[in-house]
Amino acid sequence: MKKILFILVVVSIAFYGCEPEETPFAATLNTNSITETGSVTATKNMTVILTNSTSTNGSVAWSFTETSSVTGWTYSICINGAVQNGTSGTFDLTGNGSATVMVMVQANGFDGTGTASMSFTESNNSIGTVSYSYTATSTPSAPNFSLSVTSDTNSTSSSGSPKRDYKTLFTNLTNDTLQFTWLRIDDPANPSGWFMETCDMISCWVPTTITGVNDLPPNSSFEFKTTVNTAGIVGTGSVTTLFYEETDSAGTVQSHSIYHTHN
Repeated sequence: MKKILFILVVVSIAFYGCEPEETPFAATLNTNSITETGSVTATKNMTVILTNSTSTNGSVAWSFTETSSVTGWTYSICINGAVQNGTSGTFDLTGNGSATVMVMVQANGFDGTGTASMSFTESNNSIGTVSYSYTATSTPSAPNFSLSVTSDTNSTSSSGSPKRDYKTLFTNLTNDTLQFTWLRIDDPANPSGWFMETCDMISCWVPTTITGVNDLPPNSSFEFKTTVNTAGIVGTGSVTTLFYEETDSAGTVQSHSIYHTHN
């Protein structure tokens, strides 16, 4: 009997010692500093990517601080396409996943240079801090593209037709191929169960795809489409799509907002 008990103890210890340990969460930032310039009449987007290099899920806490403010400027924080409330919060970062964090600056007609910082932590362990510097001037460059709405921007659907398409005509005003980026921002207050679908020059994307890059030939146009799918759920919601040239430091952002109600 003693032999049997001894063997069982040894086997238990052996199995316990062979249990794999969970890899500690580890996330990195693709940059620690962003400096941009733009127009006093445009919105500037400054983007960082957080990447989780492990298979362990984590909850990331963030905090945004203006270190040198300009009167009249406003800032918005957008994480994975959703606008955040306030200057701090948390978001989940899945194993081997990434998160897109965008700081949007609106100068609202006021020129100057403003600076800010944004820190990221997980379980009180610092991931890193990003410093931002933005200078807005009153001499914007000529626009390279135009947007024109080709459908309603405020519409209603009913139980018989839970989907609604909204369209925007994007036009290249130059004699060169224009590379532009689109970014869809869903209102976090949208009814739970609603989802948005986007069709660009490449494809009609699944709802989780919120951004893309397209190349538009010289002096040509393309009709960009956003579909609001309410899944029959009653409520009111909105979505805004930003269009911009990443390489144009003068601030080229233009936007199209739509508002939808399902009865």
